[in-house]
Parts: sequence; C-alpha cells; structure tokens
Amino acid sequence: MELNNIQIESSASDNQDIIFIINEDYIFLEVIAINEDLLYKKKSDIIGFSINAVFDEDKNRNLFSNLIKNTLVSGKSITIKYNLTVMAGVELFFEAICYPFRINFDGKRSVMIHIKNITEKIATEKALQKSETNFRSIYETTNVGIAIKDDQGYYIAANKAFENILGYTEAELKGIHFTHFISPEDLEAELTVHKQLITNQINKYNLEKKFITKSGEIIWGNLNVAAITDIGNKTTSCISVLVDVTERRTHEEKLMSLNTTKDKFFSIISHDIQNPLIGIIGLGEILKDRVDTIESWERDKIIRWIIEGSQTARNLLINLSEWSRSQSNQIELHPTQLNLFELVENNIAIAKNLAEYKRVTIENKIPEYFSVWIDINILNTIIRNLITNAIKFSHSESVVEITIATEGNECIVSVRDFGIGMTPVQLEKLFIPTKKVSTLGTSNERGTGLGLILCKEFIDKYNGKIWVKSSPNEGSTISFTIPMQPNPDQK
Repeated sequence: MELNNIQIESSASDNQDIIFIINEDYIFLEVIAINEDLLYKKKSDIIGFSINAVFDEDKNRNLFSNLIKNTLVSGKSITIKYNLTVMAGVELFFEAICYPFRINFDGKRSVMIHIKNITEKIATEKALQKSETNFRSIYETTNVGIAIKDDQGYYIAANKAFENILGYTEAELKGIHFTHFISPEDLEAELTVHKQLITNQINKYNLEKKFITKSGEIIWGNLNVAAITDIGNKTTSCISVLVDVTERRTHEEKLMSLNTTKDKFFSIISHDIQNPLIGIIGLGEILKDRVDTIESWERDKIIRWIIEGSQTARNLLINLSEWSRSQSNQIELHPTQLNLFELVENNIAIAKNLAEYKRVTIENKIPEYFSVWIDINILNTIIRNLITNAIKFSHSESVVEITIATEGNECIVSVRDFGIGMTPVQLEKLFIPTKKVSTLGTSNERGTGLGLILCKEFIDKYNGKIWVKSSPNEGSTISFTIPMQPNPDQK
C-alpha cells in the first residue's frame, strides 16, 4: 500500500509537533515536521533510512527501537518522554506517543509516532518544582509564621514559626477560624478586609494588630494576607504571613513614654523651676533696695521666704535628677538592711525648717529598731518626698504621722496628714506622668506633681505598691509597701 494514499489526521500543523511513520524493520517511511529545526537530521537524511543509520548514539537507537517493538507486540499506544540534542544544536525535551497502524505498508506492520516539543512545559515544571522546594524550605525553616486558611477563614496548615507565635500546634490550628485569635477591638476591621479579599475586591491586605495566644497572652503581630486563586481568578484559599512585633511595639511605647518624660522634664524646667527662683530674686532685690529702712520682722519674714523658695527649688532639682536617672535606667539598686526609724528621723530633720515655718508637727511612730531591706538612696527619696508633700498640704498647727504595719515579708509605710485632701478626679491622675497634678499648698506652695510619680517608679523597682486614701478637707494617707527581707523576685 502506498503511503501517500493514506491521510494522517494529527496536530502536526502545530510547528512544535513531529510525526514519524516507521515500519517493523525500523525504517522511516515518512516524516511530517513544519519546523525542521526540531529534527535530529534533515528529512532527506531520515526518510528511507533505518533507526540505526539516523541516530548516532545507541541510547537513541535503543529508545526508538524498543518503543516500536513494544507497541507492535502490545497492539496499544505507548507514551515516553526523552531529551535529545536536535539539528539546531540545542537540547530539547519531547513527549512521544507511538500508535500501531491497523494496516500494513508494503506487507509490513508500521507505527505512527506523534512527537510534541515539551521543553517549555518541562522548564515550567522545573521552575515550579524549584519554587515549591524553595517555598517548602522557607516554610519549614523561617522564623516568620506562615499559615494557609480556606476561603471561609479556617486554618488548614501552619508552619512551626506560626505555631510558636500563637502557642498552638498545627493539629490544633486546623479547623480554627482566624477570628479566634483576634483582639475584640480589631475584629471588625479584619472581617471587613477579609470579605473584600474572598470576593476579589482586593488581592491582599496588611494589618498590625493584637493577637490572643493559646495562653491568653496579648501579643502584637504584623499580618500580611494574600489570596490564592484558581484559573478563573476565584479565591480558593489565603496565605497568611505573621511576624511577632511585640518587642518593637514595646520599644515604641517605651520611646513614646520617654518622649512624654522629656516633654514633662522640659516643662518643669521652663516653668516650675522659674517660680521659686523668680521669687528668690525678687525678695533679694527687696532686701538690697531697702537694706537701711526695712523692719527686722519684715526682714526675717523675707529671709524665711527665701529659705523656703530655695528649699523648694533644691528639692525639685533633686527629684528631677533622680527621675531623669530612673527614666534612663541609670539607677543601680544596692539594697541593705536599714533601720527604718533612724532613716525617717534623718528625713524629718531635713524637713524641720519647713515644718516649723508652717507650725506642723511630724510624729515618727515607727518602732526604734524596725528594719527593712531596700536601697538607702531610694528609700530616702521616697520618705523625703512624702514628708515634704504632707507638710505642704497640712494646715498650721496640725500633725503629720508616719506609721507602719506588717504583711508577710513586707511592711506598709504610711504618711498621713490632716490637710486639704484630694478629690476623686485628682486621685485618678495622681501617678500618671502625662497628667500634671499640681495643687497649691496651704501656704500657696507650688509643686509639679513629680514627687509622687518618682516615688511610684522607685517602689515599682521593688515590686511594691503605692496607694492614696483621701477626701477633700479630711487630709490624705499615702501608703506603700517595701520588703523587710531580701526578695528573690526583686527587680
């Protein structure tokens, strides 16, 4: 039978396809190839020649010989894939499907081999495989949390870093909805963008928000979520990339706090320190101008005002220095066993002039041999500020009492005055650096509200507590706790 009388229906019209007709003696009867660069040799060097004559390498000879032989024996089509350096001098990858003919050519059985150039497909598959390998490597080794959730928002996979961040194993995460980890104040915002993502209004979103871990801890995370779509661009799932930024957020909040401290510091320097200094200068000018005419009683009064203003400025500068050191963590704690009675007595002596000027009596009701375990400079600062504060708000001819009570390994020190007291609004703002609470004393003394804030920060260093009980016109009692013995949890 003549081959040109046979019509071969195939996709050989594709310039990447080749068709061979080969008989059982392995002779090429026909070659159909629009792009001859895909051939091993020219058509004229193939048609009428055997496989052994066409191919130079045994590998290729055996490949095609075995394909033809197995196809004829089985009577079924067989598919193989192979690579070959073609006439154009490049190595290409092919897929060959060998079909048995049901008719003979010149009395010999034959096959048709339909060959497709799949080089691009192979390259794409290799690139995809490499990409998948790289992703798997990153997925398994990165410190960044990666998780996959379905289009409804339920987790279906998570890497180790994601487990570590939220405290759940991958098995525990599977089937949990992403809203389970969202802090209530962030819920509405993420539900909105998630809905936009799965409805193809957006293809990704980024949020920095709080997460609730398995232990109930609140952490900050930077979350990037991107849609995974099918061929029709429909979102089928989402990939979430989570980075724990709790430490950075903590540093940022600390920086904001330091900036607040700086602003407060400059405010105090620029305004509050000027007040006593301006007063001292003015009083000094009066003494200078009237040195020959001023009455002795008036002179003594002015001198007392100068002393009071100087003491106010000195105390403020001391507090500012201590507060500045506290904020920059320059204060080192060196706790020792201290006699609390003696320490309070020393601070009462420092405040003696101020107390006598206002005719306020200070009563030290602490037992003489009572001891505590704390840094002496820290405790001096606390006691000095509380005594000065109590005198400031005391009425003339009143009493300031300093007492203690014990509670476990701690003692509660209380400084009580019977002065003007405080309102609930004042009490709420008392220990907040950004809320300036400065009330004139009973003799119009000015202050900054810094002393109590400094006391709280120092007491916090010993895991202690400070609180105030007060009512308008009924005085105030400021109490704080300090250890009596070394504390293993001490900061």
